[in-house]
Amino acid sequence: MKEAIYNWLEQLACYLILVTAVLHALPDSGYKKYIRFFTGLILVLLLASPVLQLFQTDVDRWMNDPEENYREWTEKMEDIQEEFTGTGISEDPMRDGIAEVEEIKIGR
Repeated sequence: MKEAIYNWLEQLACYLILVTAVLHALPDSGYKKYIRFFTGLILVLLLASPVLQLFQTDVDRWMNDPEENYREWTEKMEDIQEEFTGTGISEDPMRDGIAEVEEIKIGR
């Protein structure tokens, strides 16, 4: 864990040094604002990389173990099905007091 944080900070430091060197090497031109914008976007990605790596490991776990995921979802569906079938609703609606509507006339 400490090594990962150290590597992340090392990458950030190297990137910031490189960007500073590039910005100082450029003459005063109209492209400087575009380069700053682009390097700012890359900096945001570098800062967010630990969070993105956490999500990537979740995706990797999900993709590497499809049989376990299928088994979990099947068990959940079976539990839900048992809940609904155990509520006491019968196949005969007339016995439960539910009446059927045969025909509805609207108008004259």
